[in-house]
Amino acid sequence: MAPPVAVIVSFLLLLPAPAMPSSGPHIADLDILLPPRATNPVHYRLQGSDGCFFWSWDHHDLLSVEPEYNGTSQCSTSARLISIAPYSGKRETAIYATDIRSGATVRCKVFIDKISRIKIFHHAVKINLDELATLHVRAFDDEENVFSSLVGLQFSWQLIPKSLDADSIHRLAHVPLKETPLSDCVSGFCGDLDIQLELEDEGLGSDLYVVKGIGIGHEIVIAKLLEPQLESVEDEIILTVAEAMSLDPPSPVFVTVGTLVYYSLRVIRQNAPKVIELPSPHHYWSVLNPSVARVDSMMGTVHALHLGMTNVVVNDIRLSGHIQTSALHVVLPKNLLLYLVPVTATFDPVKGVDPIPSSETWFVFPGQLYIIGIKVFSEGPDSREILILEKANIKLEDDTSELWDILLVPNAVSAKHSWQNSRLLKPYFVGEGVLTASLFYHSENKEEVQALRAVQGVTVCREVKFSVREQVEFSGIICIPWAPGIYQEVELKATGGCDNLFWLSTNEEIASVTSSGFVMARMPGTTTIKVISLRDSINYDEVVLEVTQPSSITFFPVYPVEVAVGTELKAAVTLKTTDGSYFYQCDAFNSIIRWNIFSESEIFSPLNITEKICDPNMVPLTVNIKQSFGQPCAWTCLFAYGHGRAMLHATLSMDLYSPLQSKDESLILRADYLIAAYSPLVAYQAGSGNKFGGYWVDIPKMNNGIKHSHLLPLDELYLAPGSAIDVLLSGGPERWDHHVEYVESADITSEEILFVTNGAQVSKTFSTGTRLYTVLCLSVGNFKILFSRGNLIGRDHPVPTIANLELSVVCSIPSSITLVANEPANTLDVIEAAANADRSSGHVRSSPIIVAIGRTIRIAAVGLHISKKAFANSSSLCLSWEFFGCEDLAYWSGNGSCKRSTDNNWERFLVLNKTSGSCTVRASIIGFSESIVSYLLGYEYLHLESAKDVLTDALQLQFVSSLRILPESVVVVFDPRAEVDLSVSGGTGFLNTVSNDTHVADIRQASENIKSIHIKVIPRGLGTALIAVRDIGLSPPVVSFSSVKVANVEWIKIASEEEICLMEGATRSFELIAGTNDGYVFEASQYTFMNIHVHVEDGILELIGKNNSSSVMVGHMFSVRAVIVGSTVIFVSVRQQSGHERLSQTVKVEVFKPLQVHPDYIYLAPGASYVLQSKGGPVTVGFIEYTSLHAESAVVQASSGKVSAISIGNSTVHAAIYGKTGNLICEAFSTVEVGIPSKMILSSQSDHLCIGCKMPIFPSFPQGSLFSFYDICNNYEWKVDNEKVVQPENERNLTSVVQKLQIQCADGWTSFCYPSNSDVGFIKTLLGRSSGKAQVSVSFSCDFLLLGTAKAVHYTAFKILTVVPDPPLALGKQITWVLPPSYTTSELLPSLTDSYGLDVRSHVKGTTYSVLSTCESKQGSITIHGRKIRTRDNTDVACILGKDQTTQRSEVASCVRVAQVAQVRVSASLYSFHSVHLGVNEKLELIINYCDELGFIFAEANDVVSLNLEINYPDVVSIQMLDDKNITSAGKIFLKAMGPGSALAKISFSHNPNIADFILVSVGAQLYPQNPVLKVGHSINFSVTGDDGLLPGQWYCSNGSVLSVNRNTGEAHASAEGGTQVFFQGSSFKLQTMVSVIKGNQIIVNAPSDTMTNAPFPSKGYKFAVKFSDISDYKSKFSEEHFEVLYECRVDPPILGFAKPWVDDQARDFSCLFFPYTPKNLKLAFSTSKDFQSKMINYSEGFMHFSIIASLKEAPHIMGFTRAVFIGGFSIGIDQLNLTPSSNQSRINITGNTDVEIYWDMKDLLLVNLISKEGFGVGGFAEYEVKVIKSQSFKEKLIFVLPATGQRAEIDVIFENGMSATPAPPGVMKWTAIIICLILMILTLFIFVKLLERPTRPVTSSPATTSSDAPPNNSRRLSPRTPQPLAEYVRRTIDETPYYKRRGGALFDPQNTY
Repeated sequence: MAPPVAVIVSFLLLLPAPAMPSSGPHIADLDILLPPRATNPVHYRLQGSDGCFFWSWDHHDLLSVEPEYNGTSQCSTSARLISIAPYSGKRETAIYATDIRSGATVRCKVFIDKISRIKIFHHAVKINLDELATLHVRAFDDEENVFSSLVGLQFSWQLIPKSLDADSIHRLAHVPLKETPLSDCVSGFCGDLDIQLELEDEGLGSDLYVVKGIGIGHEIVIAKLLEPQLESVEDEIILTVAEAMSLDPPSPVFVTVGTLVYYSLRVIRQNAPKVIELPSPHHYWSVLNPSVARVDSMMGTVHALHLGMTNVVVNDIRLSGHIQTSALHVVLPKNLLLYLVPVTATFDPVKGVDPIPSSETWFVFPGQLYIIGIKVFSEGPDSREILILEKANIKLEDDTSELWDILLVPNAVSAKHSWQNSRLLKPYFVGEGVLTASLFYHSENKEEVQALRAVQGVTVCREVKFSVREQVEFSGIICIPWAPGIYQEVELKATGGCDNLFWLSTNEEIASVTSSGFVMARMPGTTTIKVISLRDSINYDEVVLEVTQPSSITFFPVYPVEVAVGTELKAAVTLKTTDGSYFYQCDAFNSIIRWNIFSESEIFSPLNITEKICDPNMVPLTVNIKQSFGQPCAWTCLFAYGHGRAMLHATLSMDLYSPLQSKDESLILRADYLIAAYSPLVAYQAGSGNKFGGYWVDIPKMNNGIKHSHLLPLDELYLAPGSAIDVLLSGGPERWDHHVEYVESADITSEEILFVTNGAQVSKTFSTGTRLYTVLCLSVGNFKILFSRGNLIGRDHPVPTIANLELSVVCSIPSSITLVANEPANTLDVIEAAANADRSSGHVRSSPIIVAIGRTIRIAAVGLHISKKAFANSSSLCLSWEFFGCEDLAYWSGNGSCKRSTDNNWERFLVLNKTSGSCTVRASIIGFSESIVSYLLGYEYLHLESAKDVLTDALQLQFVSSLRILPESVVVVFDPRAEVDLSVSGGTGFLNTVSNDTHVADIRQASENIKSIHIKVIPRGLGTALIAVRDIGLSPPVVSFSSVKVANVEWIKIASEEEICLMEGATRSFELIAGTNDGYVFEASQYTFMNIHVHVEDGILELIGKNNSSSVMVGHMFSVRAVIVGSTVIFVSVRQQSGHERLSQTVKVEVFKPLQVHPDYIYLAPGASYVLQSKGGPVTVGFIEYTSLHAESAVVQASSGKVSAISIGNSTVHAAIYGKTGNLICEAFSTVEVGIPSKMILSSQSDHLCIGCKMPIFPSFPQGSLFSFYDICNNYEWKVDNEKVVQPENERNLTSVVQKLQIQCADGWTSFCYPSNSDVGFIKTLLGRSSGKAQVSVSFSCDFLLLGTAKAVHYTAFKILTVVPDPPLALGKQITWVLPPSYTTSELLPSLTDSYGLDVRSHVKGTTYSVLSTCESKQGSITIHGRKIRTRDNTDVACILGKDQTTQRSEVASCVRVAQVAQVRVSASLYSFHSVHLGVNEKLELIINYCDELGFIFAEANDVVSLNLEINYPDVVSIQMLDDKNITSAGKIFLKAMGPGSALAKISFSHNPNIADFILVSVGAQLYPQNPVLKVGHSINFSVTGDDGLLPGQWYCSNGSVLSVNRNTGEAHASAEGGTQVFFQGSSFKLQTMVSVIKGNQIIVNAPSDTMTNAPFPSKGYKFAVKFSDISDYKSKFSEEHFEVLYECRVDPPILGFAKPWVDDQARDFSCLFFPYTPKNLKLAFSTSKDFQSKMINYSEGFMHFSIIASLKEAPHIMGFTRAVFIGGFSIGIDQLNLTPSSNQSRINITGNTDVEIYWDMKDLLLVNLISKEGFGVGGFAEYEVKVIKSQSFKEKLIFVLPATGQRAEIDVIFENGMSATPAPPGVMKWTAIIICLILMILTLFIFVKLLERPTRPVTSSPATTSSDAPPNNSRRLSPRTPQPLAEYVRRTIDETPYYKRRGGALFDPQNTY
């Protein structure tokens, strides 16, 4: 068993450890001592940290605290303390810094005491010459406490030389603060220094003083206070100014015996070191131990005499005690060491290389300079370097001077780098050598010289250099490509370094290098490849290796780009970097570069290197190629299959590498290379011999590239001597581009060896832009022409490409001729048929040729070679033409002679008459043309003469009539029902009709021999068919064709504009057009078979004569009718046989209502104007234009519709809408009557008024309204004969100096003084005060403009109003809601009320409602439906009984009176009268309220009556509705200011326009603020708002004795009580406002405490005291019958709660009672006001500021307010949780301030976790989960604490596991009992001690009931007392009834309610 102590200790260890204080807000000082205010207040900055502070303090008469904010964060972390009270003894106060985030408060004590003494502080008493020193003054009180700040106190500083000699000078000089670095304030807070600077600028001193040393010596500094009663407080100090000294060489110095040390002395003057020239009259040298060394006292030269140590001292004799020392050691040398330092050309050490000490061998290389340093060290364990000053004592020798030079180091270099006794080594040649260094020194025996030596071997190696390929243009950087998975290798070579090299990569992750110099790229980046000599680390060479991803790819321009078809083409690519450089090597990319060929046809195809001759590696092939092209990275071979050009693409696709991105991106590089394959070079005949005795060639088609299938390339050409023909070359390389030279040539050779080559000629010609070759035959013979063409070297064409061709030319006389008749051309097949035709004797063709009459036929002759091949041209020979038997049948067209070379008689045209018959035609060669005889030899003549007999041919012609078919082309829709008729005429009548495609079109009646006039064609399928009609009676037969196209409808259109508009009820017809995509249009007869549907949707349009279907089948045309207003589209569709549908374009149709002008009648007085508005008409099409038909009476603006009355009479305004083309679309008219009213009446919405109700009244006349005259009338004077009954609203103020202020005009200002609210004088608001009748009258004048002349007319109108009194004891009307009949309200009835009547939603039982009824009433006027009220038709009063389901208490909740809606009221937010002023684009909210006949406002009346809103100038103000509401259902209407001006808005009932209210809206510039009220001595800045580009102006005031205003800035200052006007006047405008100046503070509101909360709070609210000053008339009015409070209370922001005035009628104390809303209500309100949350609530800080405002009812501008802090509380709503094993968890909701702390004990049994949290502070919400973690019965208490307010809530948690508890072991129970007993004993002792400390107090008791003998406390007789619970309930009901305002009497005594 454990001992008791161990058990207790174990128990205590299980207890939770106390929470350590967490870091929080702090302030730098907890105690501050400040002097009292003297001449100036004393300032001190109190700095805070870890918080954002709100500062407060106790004694405002002692201190002033000004928060300081950091930048724009509006967070204060420091405050400036200002001592503002004079001395009256030692005082103590406190400052509180409250962190507005956490609520934590830190306290700082502040003591105010007088100064007893001061002290000057400085960091040292010695100041260096030319140095600044800062002196501070510290002050002490009588108890020697240091004052925290002296900033602001005045001091006197004095500098006095210590020497009193007459010629003594100052050693110190004062430096003003603004000239010191202290003035460069960079900390952000410069307040202290600013104050100190101001004191110095005034010629005074502050607690901070800066001096500068200007002379060596001593100076006295005196500081003295210049404050009243402190003039004797002063202090002084003595400062020394000295010159800073230093010695060189620096201490300590080690030398050998006999060494002379030459010391130099340096001083600091003007912040720069300076060497003192010795001897110096101010410095004296000495040594402390003369036996070791002696010194020259003037020169500072020290001679080392013996071994030992001494100090060398230099003394400044100008200042006693100012010395500098150096330690000197005389020692023996022990070691002589050499070291090697590589240096640059400027003798600076090579960076990064340490000196090389002595070793076996030094390795150096030519081109590098070295410093050989020699150092000597002393003997002993602490060896130190010895200073060797005599160069003669050290020698350096070598044995091989031819390898290097050893030179002296320049003195400047040795001094700069402290290289004493060093040498310069400069290697030249490779080899080995030895250096020997020697030191000669003296020991104690000065006569004996000893030596110390050192030997060092040196090897000179060759300089390490990289060996780069000769083909490489090396620039110091080698670029290697890299891609994922591709690792390029490069072999590098180097020489030098004694052949022992080491390869190194500075970044192995970028690229690695092997020991033999093979480099492999690893990843992108830059590294350096170094090759280093292993003997000498600085003997190296390096190359920058840049591993980068390829940026671009380009082709290797060393291979031809053009090859002939059937040959091979090679191509290669190389890669480039981002800067365009080539890679050193990139062949590793050959495997990943992909090749693609793009062309219109398959021109090239890649070759497989395993199957073809393509080389597997092209890199060795490029060795001799210049490196400017780079190295090939990839290559390919292509085979040319066809001619043309192709684009060869080389593509490199790889993943980008980016170390900054987690995901790589892909990069694709492409290179395009234009290649070509050309066809073999061939020749075609380009000249037609059709007319020249040769065969026909279709030249136009040939020029267009169309070759005949029968026309083969020329290999031979037949020409008659003297004739020529054009030849076209085809194929071969085409011109590459204009940058590449293109060559083409032709050369002639003779096939006969002995014959000359001039028998034929060839020349270049151009025909229709085509280059041709003309071949001319001059003599008989055989010749060859060699053609060549191709491209030379040029851009993108690196290799020349030339093709060649040979053409054989035969020059001879034709062996025969043949005739071709009735053929369009001499084609080769026709020539062959004619040549092979049978002939009779005389060369006459046996078979006749039949032709049609009435036409012209062609007859031509062709020359033939002996081989039967046709000549290309025979035009040099002349023919003779003749015919027989053709005199009446035909005749020749033209002359057939052959005299010139240009004449051609090988082709003749025979004109046939319209007569049938036959005749014979013959042609014969008769000789050569006359023009070429001289060019021919005799051989050609002889040959022709011998062949004349056989050079002839003849044929017979048979003439018949022609054949014709109509139409020649027709389009048929694809439908079996769509037939077409063809008509046939002419021919022999023996016809054969066929269709070339019966699947497309078929003939109904088809026969081989028919004689028919009409042919019916039936469509069978899509396509085009030729209907051929052959006349078989002709030989050869004549055929006529008709093309029949069978097609689907591929497009259909509506012949209409894209947008049209139709008036409602109008009709319109539309025509359809359909066709095919190739330009064919169907005839009208085909539309019947097209299955066309018209689509009309939305019901806006309907088809005429059709049903109401949205899709109707129509024919060629259709018509529609406009049915309803709107916009729609119409289109048509056609369905093909395949089912596919084709749609037409959509035609947008707008159907509009007939145009109307509103109003259609208006009465205007002369000079008045009104903007007409059009309704109806099209919206999207056209523009409107207004015109006046009688301009002599009224004129109208054409675009805006503004009509202006100018003369008495009637006019008609014509409004018309025109289309884009100027066509009239629609029109409307409006009548304008212009006249002068004969009399005026007063109009109001009712003749009766209730007490306390308001109603507007305005002048009018029967024909018009206010719109007719309000803007031309003025000087309104309103009078009420009995103001006790009715009173105008703006004259209700009581007698007071504020309300009765009159505008006082100074001299010369009479023109400016007029009322500022004269614009709304035409309407007045009346208030019913008491029962009775009163006459209201108004008089005013109007200035009517008749044709530009003003005519003044005065009017007077009056009206009698009756004020209806309340019935006796009508106290219940204040809790009565007025509702319309047959109406259902919103949820007006609350479900649950708290202590002040706000709706809260929780699990607590709510309140039920019922209607109070009597036994007589069967059916009441209202019914209750949940929280809604439903009224019936009968107008009666009923009351509602509320029953609290929690307490079962029932009371009257409210009453309801049912009445008809009879009046309307309109008001604007923030405006009291019927006039508002807006800036341009500003919006105004109009609030609509409804009243009954007497003026009682309805609680609700939504959607009961329909309203009209009319504005006379919509261009100034427009209407804007929200959420698609209309004016009928809107409780709010929004107006938007559109432009400068003023407009009048009228809101009236739709069924009765006389029930109306008006509001005047002015848009434009105005003065801000408007009509302000100032207190005497206060200032205000006036400005102009809504000016929108207003021109500059100046400010004026009508009474400068009351208010003075700055003419330029608008700043005004109130001087005396009174009223005046302020004007802002420019060149073309004037703005004004009224200013009232009153006395000082008149209402003062005091808060009961600094912070307040809503859980819990006082049941009677927080009481804010209200005090009045000098306005007693406004406080209240008191009589025996009535007591009224004339001030109001409100809360800002109102979302926190409500406030109401309260008066203690006994003590006559005034106050405002503040009732905050509960946390649940605030949460609900905040959730619906997101904008308020973002602007006002600081969730993270849990609090917000609010104001309580008290203002006079009769003068709201007189007000007072106070601010306080509101800290939100929280609400839970439950007090107990019952948990079971089956339900072992639950949730707790906290509403309000969620910054709570939760405490409970059984953390091993119960767990509480935060689930969700929305916001903090005032309107937050949090949800916690409570969960049982052990199945053990327990009872626990959860305690919720809000630290900010101390609010505490408890929840009992009970868990029953259903099992009996297991008894504890006896031992445990025993020790548990002991512990409990100990705890009880301690608690008992603690309670007993506390009871003994309590003071004794008298015990008083209050009786339970009041004695009946007690005198009454009120002399008035009271009614029977209402029970107190009922009185409290009535009080709450009255206070919380919506829309209820009551008199003051009911507020103070609830007993007076009934």
